[in-house]
Order: sequence, then structure tokens, then C-alpha cells
Amino acid sequence: IVLFNGIPYQKDQLDPDELETVTMHKILDSTAFFQKAVYMGDLNNDQDVVDFVMNQPNVIPRLNSRILSSERRYLEMALTSNKFIDDYARFIFLDTREKAVAVSNSMNYLTKKDESFVRPVTFWIVGDFDKPSGRQLLYNAVKHLKTSNNVRIGMINNPSEDPSKENTHIARAIWAALQTQNSNNAKNFITKLAKEETAQALETGADIEEFAVGGMDVGNFKDMFESSKTDFVLSHALFCKEVLKLK
Repeated sequence: IVLFNGIPYQKDQLDPDELETVTMHKILDSTAFFQKAVYMGDLNNDQDVVDFVMNQPNVIPRLNSRILSSERRYLEMALTSNKFIDDYARFIFLDTREKAVAVSNSMNYLTKKDESFVRPVTFWIVGDFDKPSGRQLLYNAVKHLKTSNNVRIGMINNPSEDPSKENTHIARAIWAALQTQNSNNAKNFITKLAKEETAQALETGADIEEFAVGGMDVGNFKDMFESSKTDFVLSHALFCKEVLKLK
């Protein structure tokens, strides 16, 4: 789907050979509206263009706060700290800035290749990875990752129920893979974990080792997976609630 000013393109306008031309025509049509408004004195330098557009009779005045809000929300990462998320009892007493830095300090990233250089784009994928919606989000992110070596992704658990070893199979497996495997093996393994058939098999008692990929250090992975506490999930959940303000 391609939108221009919130209006979807028609199917025939999505032809690759026509898309640029159609888009340019739409931009020119929109530009003419603003040129006329400036020429007629309806729009000047002292006016807010967004307010001008929203006051037009053909515009439904619905404001998306995430897009139009003048207040910018961001995570403050400038603080230097040696805090991490593996001890929930300590994590709960950190302030907002310290929680954000602790999550960042504990983050292990997936990349397309195992080369060590700075990626210009970082995605934090937030979801309940033990639920289908969270796994789908993760699967789409990893799929995108495989198309670019300029991207890295980290994962933050936002569980929809109180975490326990019984309801965090996927979350604990992801965590264990990120702690014990190189990026390429972890990426391939997590891609498997994000598939519904894998999750369903694990729920019915399948051994996690059955889904190992070639080159994995299965021994270290299983030790981490089976001994994994849920502190990291609890810390992630608190971070989502108190810092990201998610439900």
C-alpha cells in the first residue's frame, strides 16, 4: 500500500514504471494549492502550515499525536552506568534514565553479517514473543534485517501476562541464543523460533534442541536456556511500562 496525504494509490498507479510519474503529479497538484494560498494572502510566514491545513473544510480534524505533537519523547542514553537487567531486584530501584541505560548495556544485536563496524540504523523490536503477534513482528524485522548490512536489531520483551518458565519458552530461547551464539547463528535460529509451527511444537513439549541450526554451540545454548531465570523478562516488562509507557 502506498499513501499520499493519507489517500491510498489505485492499483494501476502502483506500476513501477508509472509510480514516479504519478507521485510527481500528486506533488505538483498539492504544491499548487499552497502556492495559491500564499498568493492570495491566506498563508504567510507567521502561520503554522499544519494549522492551516487542518482548518480546511475538506480535512477531517483528527490529530495523530505521535506525528503532530510538538513534544518529542526520546530515551536518554548519555548516562554512564554499569547497570544491567539480569538482576530484577536491583533493576526496579533504578530511575528512568538508569533503566534505559541498563537495557542498552544488556542488549545483544542481530546483524546481517558478523562484521564489526558501526551500523547507522538500530531497531529495538518490542513485543510479546511468546504470542503470535509478537513473533510475526519479530519475523518481519529479521526478514528486513537480511536485506541490509546497515541495520542491527535488538529485542525487548513486553509480556502480556506474568512471566514464568512455562510461558516464556520463546523469550528465554531468544535470550539464550543471543548470549551464546554468534550473530549469524543466532539470527538463523531466531528466525526459526519466530515461526508458528516452532512455537506450537514447543508448547506441546518438543525439545528446543530439535530446532538448532548448523554451527550452533548447542551445549552452551541449552545450559543457558534451561538455567535461564526470568529476571531479564521482568526487567524488560518494567522498562516497557515505566519508560516506554506501553501497556
